[in-house]
Amino acid sequence: MPAQAGLDSDVFTGTLGTQSIVLELDRAVPEDVSGRYFYVKHHHDLQLTGSIQGTRIQLVEGHEPAPEAGIDSLPTLALWPAAQGGLQGEWQSPQGKRLPITLLPARLPQVPSGADPFLGRQYTDSPYEYLRLMQLPLKPGELEHFQGYPLRWLSEPSSGISLFVIEDGYPAQQLTRLNQLLRARLSSDVVAYHQCMLLGRPGGYYRQTVTPRFMSNALLSVSIVQDYSCDGTPMLPTDAPLNLAVESGKELTLDDVLWVGEGKPFHYEYQPGPNPEQFATVSFGAYVDYRSRTFAPWLLGQLKQLYPQHMLGEVGEDGCDYAQAQVWQMPTWRFTPEGIQFDPVFDSVQRHCRGVGWAVLPYRIVRQHAGGVALELPE
Repeated sequence: MPAQAGLDSDVFTGTLGTQSIVLELDRAVPEDVSGRYFYVKHHHDLQLTGSIQGTRIQLVEGHEPAPEAGIDSLPTLALWPAAQGGLQGEWQSPQGKRLPITLLPARLPQVPSGADPFLGRQYTDSPYEYLRLMQLPLKPGELEHFQGYPLRWLSEPSSGISLFVIEDGYPAQQLTRLNQLLRARLSSDVVAYHQCMLLGRPGGYYRQTVTPRFMSNALLSVSIVQDYSCDGTPMLPTDAPLNLAVESGKELTLDDVLWVGEGKPFHYEYQPGPNPEQFATVSFGAYVDYRSRTFAPWLLGQLKQLYPQHMLGEVGEDGCDYAQAQVWQMPTWRFTPEGIQFDPVFDSVQRHCRGVGWAVLPYRIVRQHAGGVALELPE
């Protein structure tokens, strides 16, 4: 299948000199063009920006020159139409070295049987990422046992991103679904790594710390703390957990598990792509309104009753005021053996107030306010 159908960008495969490359060009803006490419040998993106002059495309590779690092100018690419819908041209280094470029419209291999759902979506949503993921084998690592389940760690070497799959402990169909979702999250995080690194700012990094939190015959909860600096500005380390229902193999939102509003529980989720809210049953505005007006005050009240010693308000200059509803509007959450554990959201000034371990809502309370998905919760 040609990679360009229905997309705003064109994807090509071919060679630069003797090296195989995959190249993407976005020509949605008249006269301007942007893009990226990677060498198949290395898989790391190189940014492209430039313009179209007639049928000729002039591109600069990389970001601004950095004289302090000895980089006074950047490589350039010149491309023009070739046979079979392809492109040909020339790459030139700042020192004057020239290498030929030959490109043809990319043709995508079919999605492998049993592939994770994220990889399947990239086939249509981002052929460029699909081609990269297809070339990135996962390296098996250590075997770990967690709460009686054998976990095999997998890592993707070019990004250093890792996650585990489950080797046993569930019926075959459930095991397959769970591992597809775990692999999908790994693939998604590999793409996020490369998108971050594409910005290419000095000192940029993207790291993850993965910790299994809870596993049962009905639930799986994994903490995935992301720590990154894409544009040179460090972001706050943030947990983006994965909470799964074992029987259905679906990722759960908090409202699937816990609902304190009126009427039928709604479901809101956002997935990057052409239709990011396709699985949401309410608008983002309604979701935020419920979280701020109903959920946060309710959760605050529960925590005040359960943990009064932590909810006394701010103490001292560096104190953390957990008795304000706004920090509980969009908390990170995960399953634990005792209940749902919440982490409040604070700004960068009070980053030390995050990551609390005590804010656990017991399952006896959760059962009284069941969400939209029927779940077997621990006793």
